[in-house]
Amino acid sequence: MRTQTKQIRTKTRPLLSKKAKIIDAYASINKDDIALVKSEGDTIWYLNDSYYFYKTSPIVAIVRIDSIGGGRNFNPIHNQYVSPQTVGRMTIIQPIKGEVEYGEQVSYARLGAILPVEDYLKGLSKAEQDKLNHLNKGNKLSGYIKSKFAEDIDIEVDKTYLVFLRRDISKDGKIAEYVMEGMQYGMREVKDSQARELKAGTKISSNIEILNNETGTWEKISTAVEIK
Repeated sequence: MRTQTKQIRTKTRPLLSKKAKIIDAYASINKDDIALVKSEGDTIWYLNDSYYFYKTSPIVAIVRIDSIGGGRNFNPIHNQYVSPQTVGRMTIIQPIKGEVEYGEQVSYARLGAILPVEDYLKGLSKAEQDKLNHLNKGNKLSGYIKSKFAEDIDIEVDKTYLVFLRRDISKDGKIAEYVMEGMQYGMREVKDSQARELKAGTKISSNIEILNNETGTWEKISTAVEIK
């Protein structure tokens, strides 16, 4: 179990920054050069409780994705190889739970990424490399690998999401980021027209709608978040 370092942060309220130029590191990659690798595994999630992620996540917020900086499988916070992650910057549009402030722009990390083949292979054990080589019938891999867990969704720049987060900090306190949890259950798109109406200091409305990633239908945010 990893030990989390608590960092004392000031309570100044930042202004919501103007939209920066959209940066999507994945946009320039030719889709024909990407091979998809899907993984599956057991997760201890109680999905019959619609508030499960709200209850178990230290931080809950509505955020705008400002950028996709790229993919990685080496985590600089813990100085070790990890499952591929997409990293970038996001702005807090509406804090719901935990210590985040309206208008803060912070770094995020999320499971699943597109990586150059050589980088992807560095994160695999010898047995995993051999298995991948066997599946590829001995042909040399080139281009990029898209690592995706089961039926997870892709994160998109300039979209607004309800997210469930935990803050990860390096031992020396120099690197900090917010890790998105729950995969397709933990990142729910918010209707754009409603997201634009969110303002600092206002109580979150139970009428806000979020996307159900399994059914493709919109539902009230109160199905996933306790509105107090």
